[in-house]
Amino acid sequence: MSHAATFELSEELAAQFAKESSGDGTLACILVSIHDEVFTLSATVPLGASAEADFEATKRLLSEDEATYLLFRLLRGTSNCILTLLT
Repeated sequence: MSHAATFELSEELAAQFAKESSGDGTLACILVSIHDEVFTLSATVPLGASAEADFEATKRLLSEDEATYLLFRLLRGTSNCILTLLT
C-alpha cells in the first residue's frame, strides 16, 4: 500500500528558489519546512568563505524536533547553480 500527498509551495519559497537557481543567488542553503501542507521557507544561510563553513552554519539551524529539507548549493563561483536536496 502506498500513500501520496501533494503539497503547495509558498510564494516566498518559490521566489527565493527562483532567484537562487537563476544564477543571481547569494545563499549557500535554503531550509524548507512543511506547515499546513505547504512547503515554506524556514531559514537561509548566506554564502560564506567555503562550502565547509556554509555546512557548519547550516548544521546550527537544524533541530531534532522538526523535519527540514535542505537545498544546499554545491557549486560556487560559477553561473551554474546546483541546489541539492538533503532530508
